[in-house]
Amino acid sequence: MKHMYAQALSEYEKIADQDKSVSPENQIVASGLGWIYAISGRRADALKITKQFSDLSARGKYIDFYFPAGIYAGLNDKDEAFHLLQKGYDQHSAGILYLGVDVFWGAMHSDPRYIDLLRRIGLPQ
Repeated sequence: MKHMYAQALSEYEKIADQDKSVSPENQIVASGLGWIYAISGRRADALKITKQFSDLSARGKYIDFYFPAGIYAGLNDKDEAFHLLQKGYDQHSAGILYLGVDVFWGAMHSDPRYIDLLRRIGLPQ
């Protein structure tokens, strides 16, 4: 990873606010922004996005738990990330199929929970 966080955030700023807030239609965009906030040290901003995911779920709207899990992985909160990944696994998340290749999970590759989840999904370890 090249650690070009400022440039990534600059690109996200070009996206209209309504297109990067958490909604059932744009969870990928919102989670990507949350992850960039997390890994660039903007913890409070990352947590605001996780709260939007939580609020959406509390209103009975579908969320793919894979996406907020990635934000928690960026915050290095492995326990919450794995908690949400398990919920994603239980819900047959479409996103979880990318667990073996997404950049979100780099710091978690050595964790036995990551290896176990890959195995249960049927992805190569």
